Amino acid sequence: MRRPRFCAELPIPLPPVFGGGFGLGGGSGPAGTFINFQGSCGDSSKITTDYSVTLAGCWTDARISDVETAFSLVDGRTSLAFVDIFAGLTFGFDPNVDYGITRGSTLVEWNATQIAASSSQDFQEAVVHELGHVLENRTSHLQDSMFNTARGRAVDGSLSTNVRVPSRDRVATMAAIGRGEDETKETIADYFMFWVYQAFKQDTLGLAAQVYMEGGLIIHDRNLPRTNPDAYPFVVSKDETGLAQGLLAAVVVARIGDTAVIIDSPGINYWLSNASP
Repeated sequence: MRRPRFCAELPIPLPPVFGGGFGLGGGSGPAGTFINFQGSCGDSSKITTDYSVTLAGCWTDARISDVETAFSLVDGRTSLAFVDIFAGLTFGFDPNVDYGITRGSTLVEWNATQIAASSSQDFQEAVVHELGHVLENRTSHLQDSMFNTARGRAVDGSLSTNVRVPSRDRVATMAAIGRGEDETKETIADYFMFWVYQAFKQDTLGLAAQVYMEGGLIIHDRNLPRTNPDAYPFVVSKDETGLAQGLLAAVVVARIGDTAVIIDSPGINYWLSNASP
């Protein structure tokens, strides 16, 4: 079975149209005729009660359980309660999306047929990945901070034009799954998933990716590919930063020269604390 594709969020949230699975005969919303391709409809009220997330349409007990498992995993890793970060989110269906897509900060839509054919593990990972997109979209400050940090800044302070943290295909013990067009946004969502599952490799690339998520300082040489450990000659967590580390970072930047990129990450706890408007 091919591994499902996961799409990044659209830049402009689209208005949700709910009422079930697929609309037939031109019907849409509650007035349309809908057929559920997943099986019998389950009771998703516990998701609404416990997590303040609405599962719109017809969800099977199995997929409701998968959503709850993913939410619980995220809740156990974050410094704030899940509802403080993701309250008001809706999961719905759209037969035209490729597996799953995040639309802005309050809506994730899924292809019912494709998620029905997935394993529980694949779908749970997809849910966590999409929550990474939702988190970035929660506030304009988060959009700027998470996005700009992943791209880093040149020695003159200008923002890099491309993502500069290590390649998401090389940093974790689980597969990167984002397939959207914006590599920076897909990196953020996959990194969030890796962080939730505690899947970062304990090597140079993995530790640099972990520092992006948890906070700290990374020096990158953009002359080298993001798959090369030598491209990250300086990585230090925020808990280890100090005068000596700052001086060492300055030495490394001076040695690299104009191709140095400075990635100074405030970390996930800072981002979570800014998830509410």
